[in-house]
Amino acid sequence: MLLKFVILYDLVEAASIKQDRYSKSEVKFFSTVNIAEIQKQVDDLSKKYRELDSKIQEKNWTVELIES
Repeated sequence: MLLKFVILYDLVEAASIKQDRYSKSEVKFFSTVNIAEIQKQVDDLSKKYRELDSKIQEKNWTVELIES
């Protein structure tokens, strides 16, 4: 899950071309991927990761440690 998140996040960053055009004659860039759709996937994975982390933290607080 984390690897997929990192890959999609990096894809969104790379595909979100920040262009500074000074005139209309300069090259215009177009994204070849649907950034909004991929960003939604990144957001969904982030939410799932936070929920999983919360569950792990909850278990850390509620499970008794075994003393040896």
